[in-house]
Amino acid sequence: MNLQDSIEGLTDALVIRAGIKNNSILVHPAAEQFANGNVLLNLAEAFGELSPRKGSGPSALLVAGLNSDRFAAVLSDKVLSAFNSRLTTFGEHRLFCASRELHNFQNHDFPVIDTDPLLDEITENEEIPHEVFVTALAGLQARVRSFGKNVYCSRVLIRNDDIGLLFGFVGNIGSAAARLEAKLVFDLIESNPLLGDQMAMFHEDHGNLGAVAPMALATLSAGTEALRNMLLPSGEKANLEARFMVVSPGYELYAKGILKDAGVESIRVIVAPWITSTNWYLVSDPQIAPTVSLLYLKGTSRGAVVGRARPKPGQEMRDGIALGIRFDVGAVPVGRVGIYKGRTA
Repeated sequence: MNLQDSIEGLTDALVIRAGIKNNSILVHPAAEQFANGNVLLNLAEAFGELSPRKGSGPSALLVAGLNSDRFAAVLSDKVLSAFNSRLTTFGEHRLFCASRELHNFQNHDFPVIDTDPLLDEITENEEIPHEVFVTALAGLQARVRSFGKNVYCSRVLIRNDDIGLLFGFVGNIGSAAARLEAKLVFDLIESNPLLGDQMAMFHEDHGNLGAVAPMALATLSAGTEALRNMLLPSGEKANLEARFMVVSPGYELYAKGILKDAGVESIRVIVAPWITSTNWYLVSDPQIAPTVSLLYLKGTSRGAVVGRARPKPGQEMRDGIALGIRFDVGAVPVGRVGIYKGRTA
């Protein structure tokens, strides 16, 4: 087996040992065999074979591998997969959020645009009008914020093949990122922010704020009715279906019980400990009626980036490899049609 073939097999073995969900059908035939050995050490030394090194012997080979950008790239890619896997698992809030990529960390305008104009009736042989008027209200401003942590993999960790320790820690960082992102979303919703028209996101006049009442099938029905009857900027009824119900932890089983007893399977309950215990929300499909948008930096994996963390000038290089995990994210309200706020007694 040539060196490149060994690297491919060891890379697949790393995926197996790390427990990363791999959608790839093509798995190296020797991956299982490699997974029984010291994957991290063997992979680092394989890249060391391709890199210039000082001295000779196993130690020099390992140091060369740890300094190899190719080894750092492979390890970063798998660490990113582990990070994103945990972020997705604990990121239920993403189901009802739209997303948008920004090119930089500067403030950006987010105008409210009428995307549902009424169609004009056209009689036979009448020319179709060319005029299309798009109403853009004064926009809100929001930006992407950067968060991160450096993960240091010592030479001892590599030699001991502590894959579980490394990827378990990275998974915990992914969970922390999910909680951070969720808190941004729910803090935003709970603040009842002003939209571009300088009016609150939730208000009785908009038909998306329910009266204070005990949570029951009748109050949920009032919310689903409100989503159907919400008015678009064009004046037409939105006719939106409730897809998600967001509740505080104290109402988790109660909300699920109400929906189950009513035979409602189309609404998914999402639990958020960041919202007031007496508040609950119904949200429609964000692809049809976006209300909150998550902001990510362009070129990232939905906000996440992993790569070698270089030492600062004058900082001593440690005996190992340091990976920098960065999470760039923001949140902005983009509409009120498609979300309903209920309040329990």
